Amino acid sequence: LFGIIMIVTITAQYFYPLLPLYALGYLLGCCLIHKFVVEDERKEYLQKLEELLQIQQQQEVEIGSAKQLAYKDPLTGVKNKRACEDYEAELDAKIKEGLIRDFAVVSLDVNGLKMTNDTYGHKAGDELLISACRIICRHFSHSPVFRFGGDEFEVILQGQDYENRHAIAAAFNREAEQNLAEGKAVVSLGMADFIPGQDADVDTVFERADAEMYVRKNVLMRMGAGGR
Repeated sequence: LFGIIMIVTITAQYFYPLLPLYALGYLLGCCLIHKFVVEDERKEYLQKLEELLQIQQQQEVEIGSAKQLAYKDPLTGVKNKRACEDYEAELDAKIKEGLIRDFAVVSLDVNGLKMTNDTYGHKAGDELLISACRIICRHFSHSPVFRFGGDEFEVILQGQDYENRHAIAAAFNREAEQNLAEGKAVVSLGMADFIPGQDADVDTVFERADAEMYVRKNVLMRMGAGGR
């Protein structure tokens, strides 16, 4: 169509040399090209761009799902040791930059797991771990819960759980003692606050919490909870 227009306008220009027919024809032809060619290419480009965005979004979903699986403890459903290490690394960076001041670390240990495994088998031990994890998640419902493996768990308290940490810990310990008397899952708890200017990383806080946990564990053992 562009060629036909140019032939007509060039022919007319020959007979009417003073009129800008060639320029008008070229302008009209360019408008037609833009309308029927450039617009089609634009639509095709937008369609391809939309397809690429959909592929990217799907990949992000798949990566997120894979990351969740990689961070999930298969037995209890809480976050695993790898997730905890990455979470602690992020907190360590914030500590280094002075961007965080208020958090606490809770170290937890399930009492009697070894005895349960040896006496009743590993299936019973798994059920004990699942019951203990439910207790932990119920009390620390606003904080990430991590299972290190075996009978060890860690919770990092921020926000609402941090503000209510002493009341939560007291309620947790009361339930542990009640469960001890009733033969249910018993979990030993130790907690330590982050001290700005003193603690250089999360691991330092965890060491204090872990020491408190062993003190609590010994108390429960003396009360009749049994060994690990």
